Parts: sequence; C-alpha cells; structure tokens
Amino acid sequence: MRRAKDRIRHLAADKPPPQEKGDPDPKFAARLDIIRMPFDVVLDANAVLGKVRNAFDTEAQNESKRASRLMANMYAAVEKAYPTDADPKKRDHEISVALARVLFLMFGDDTEMWQTDAFRNVIQHETRPDGSDLARVLNELFTFLDTAKPDHVPPGFEGQVPTGIFNEKFAPT
Repeated sequence: MRRAKDRIRHLAADKPPPQEKGDPDPKFAARLDIIRMPFDVVLDANAVLGKVRNAFDTEAQNESKRASRLMANMYAAVEKAYPTDADPKKRDHEISVALARVLFLMFGDDTEMWQTDAFRNVIQHETRPDGSDLARVLNELFTFLDTAKPDHVPPGFEGQVPTGIFNEKFAPT
C-alpha cells in the first residue's frame, strides 16, 4: 500500500516515482543493449572492443549532457544571487570565472589531483547547511589555491601547487 501511495504522491508532484527493486528500468536496459553480444556469432577482439568503445562513448556523451545541465542550473542560481542593478557584463564574467573554477575543482576531485573528494569535503563540511557562507568558503579556497605558501591548508589539499585559474580576484555575492 505504501508503494502505491508513494507513486501517487510523485505523480501529483509531477515527478517520476522512485525506482524500486524489480521495477523495469528503460534507461539501464538501453545501456545494456549497447554492449549486448550475439550468442550465435563468434566475435573477434576488434568487434568486442568496438562495442565497449561505443558504450563508453555513449556514456561519456550522456555525462557531458548532465554536466552541461548542472552548470546551467548553477549559473542561473548564482545569477539570482546578484543584485538586480549589477552590471550584467561584470556579473556574467564573475559567474563564468567562478563556475570554471568550480568545474576545475570537481575535475581535480575526480582525477585525484589531490586527496579524493577534497573539494566536495570542503563544501560539505566547511559551509553552513543553508549555503549562506558558500561565497566566503569558495573565496578562501580560491585564495589558498593562488597562494604559493599559504598559512592554512584545507584538508585534502596538502602539497597542492597553485594555478593561474585562481589569480583573478572578485567578490561574488
């Protein structure tokens, strides 16, 4: 009964119901179809590698689309935080620089440029739950990453080499 109530609640909220064990998952099925191998045909190594390469290419393309939507949503959220009388050219530049930095930090987490998830941990553990001090925390991290010999090193960023992407100073709201 609870499952039916959850589905109705999600439909009323115009959201898809949560996935549950045993439910069909068309997206997952489509992903499996990309790598499905025929049983009645002997495949050589090149055919198998081609299928795997195609699967990775498709997945990378899907991830890129998701990342683009996320960045667009973040841009819109930051734009709303600016005063209505802010210079649009300056605002757009500052938002673009801030998001490029955030993207670089997310990339650094994913590629282990520093300790795993160091950036995510800073955001998760150093900011207030309501995000009211997010700009301050990000600015402190940006300053740290632009400082050759910082006084304070955020956890996980020990030994990090400063990079030029953080040298432009501005005060996001």
